[in-house]
Amino acid sequence: MDVINATALELCSHGLLGVSNVTGNCSWLLLDPSGATPFTTTPEPRFHRPTSTQVWMFGGLSVALISLSGIFGAVLWPIFNSPFYPHVMRVLIGLAVGSLSSTAIFQLIPEGFSLKENDHNHEYLKVAMYTWFSFWVLFSVEALTKIVFGGNKSKKKNGLKANANGNTCGSLGIKEFELNGLLSTSGQAKRASLTMTETSQKVATVAWIIIFGDGLHNFIDGMSIGAGYSHSIGTGISISIGIACEEFPHELGDFAILIQSGMSLQRAMLYNFLSACTSFVGLVLGIMLGELEGSTYIFAFAGGLFLYVSLTHLIPELQEMLKDSLRHGQCQALLAFVLQNVGILSGSALLYCLTRFSDSIVVDYVG
Repeated sequence: MDVINATALELCSHGLLGVSNVTGNCSWLLLDPSGATPFTTTPEPRFHRPTSTQVWMFGGLSVALISLSGIFGAVLWPIFNSPFYPHVMRVLIGLAVGSLSSTAIFQLIPEGFSLKENDHNHEYLKVAMYTWFSFWVLFSVEALTKIVFGGNKSKKKNGLKANANGNTCGSLGIKEFELNGLLSTSGQAKRASLTMTETSQKVATVAWIIIFGDGLHNFIDGMSIGAGYSHSIGTGISISIGIACEEFPHELGDFAILIQSGMSLQRAMLYNFLSACTSFVGLVLGIMLGELEGSTYIFAFAGGLFLYVSLTHLIPELQEMLKDSLRHGQCQALLAFVLQNVGILSGSALLYCLTRFSDSIVVDYVG
């Protein structure tokens, strides 16, 4: 094969042209078999796997910050009866939907299938973005349809109630809306609001179920964080942000239930924090499995969990909030829809950027 011409070989034989010069400076001499284009070598992007110190340090810090979300509920307790509380929760729950669904679609499921190992340019993100975009479009179309066509029905019903009972139904509607705004922070809160009309013993049982259920949930979250940081710093940060955005409104709702079940403020803070601390146990197990190359299974499981929580718990919650707002007119419902989308789109955009540039997040630590 005529790859290197005779002139170059002659120069090499006289020592006038070294082998390194032939391959380095005379790349035009290296042709493919067809003689059309020179061979070019593209260096593979380096994959920076974090050290054990970085994994434990960043993993522990992330879990500690997320665990403090239970205490934030006590700090924000005075605004629970504020008229701005429903608006804040719409944004926060929307943020949880956007971050959890995006973490699952952009990060966890591709990691479970090992798509990122052979796709350093993140080409799969284009397809993943279409998947998430279809979910958001369908949610928005359904919500706008209810606002446009459901607003007229609610107006007629409210008009009939006002004619029959005067202003009494209007005042009751406002009180009902405020109560729903307070207790709609999680699906568990809705069930608790029904149970609170029964005996205090049953209410206490619901509170304990919530505490133990949160402990198991936080344990799985800790495993996801540990496996994420074992893989890369960028993956760990993405998973941590997704969990934090979901945990904050979730913990607010749980804190409200514990207070209304009869617990004191200090006791509710204690139990909420203890249930959050189970994530440290999950973190240790996640790091151990991540070091044993078992992280792909954790990513796959966590991806399914994140999709389940966002699609079966949080989306119906947003729809219920929209339904409550629609009782007070189309303008209120449209405002609720906009606030929800502020949270959804913000969470999705943040997680997309973190996933797209996760390989660039490298921490140099000397310890």
